[in-house]
Amino acid sequence: IVVGAKTANGSSLYSGAAYVFDTSGDELHKLNGGPAWSQFGGSVGIDGTTVVIGAKYASPNGKDSGAAHLFDALTGQPAGNLAPSDGHVFQHFGSSVGIDGLHIVIGAEWDNGGGFSAGAMYLYEVQGGSFITKLLASDGAPNDDLGAAVAIANGIAVAGAASDDDDGADSGSAYVFDGAGWTDLGFALAGTNGEPLLDGGRTTVVLAQRRPDLHDGVARGGLHRHQRTLRGRRAGAEPRAAGAGGRLANRTDGLAHGGRLLARRRTVQLH
Repeated sequence: IVVGAKTANGSSLYSGAAYVFDTSGDELHKLNGGPAWSQFGGSVGIDGTTVVIGAKYASPNGKDSGAAHLFDALTGQPAGNLAPSDGHVFQHFGSSVGIDGLHIVIGAEWDNGGGFSAGAMYLYEVQGGSFITKLLASDGAPNDDLGAAVAIANGIAVAGAASDDDDGADSGSAYVFDGAGWTDLGFALAGTNGEPLLDGGRTTVVLAQRRPDLHDGVARGGLHRHQRTLRGRRAGAEPRAAGAGGRLANRTDGLAHGGRLLARRRTVQLH
């Protein structure tokens, strides 16, 4: 288990840190790696013995361009650093991370490749951290913030666009990419606030953060469960709101477990 503490005094003032625990809750390692104010640990992921840590306010390519760091979960030793060759100021590379098997995905919520702050998701190999490709939304627009959240499992990657306007102002969408060529499957899961979680199977679950309840218009939050096939056709999409009295409890630091649920950036409790 890896837990991020993005404002901890790790290697320097408010640089952030991440902690590795075993499944009994015993602390194994404290991971440091970011400069001051970099929010190292703001996003975390783990699969097998590889840990990936995002630091979206690190500045390897200009102010707040962002970076990600790899560690060995067994030894706690650094295993590499990731920063895109096309990085730019305020890109926020590392705003979200995900890892599964052979692949790592990194969100860059303010990337300008598809328009000003349209956002992007970068794909890397776990082995050696080699860059594979950069993924953009097929209908991306300025200020969509694609990559605000990302997840990957079983050859399917999902990127949240928290400020996409398809279902109303800043309603959000989540975009699905197929590992066979890493292409956008051509549909977005709209109205989801763009917080994807993958269960490792055939279901994509997307968190709707403060989404107005379907019945009374109150901003309660909820969950959407989308069935899909690997061919990218949605077999069904059934929104499930939190219901009366539902509310969201968010955890701002990263939390990840090397099991079936990947790149979970917030812990969710529905009451």
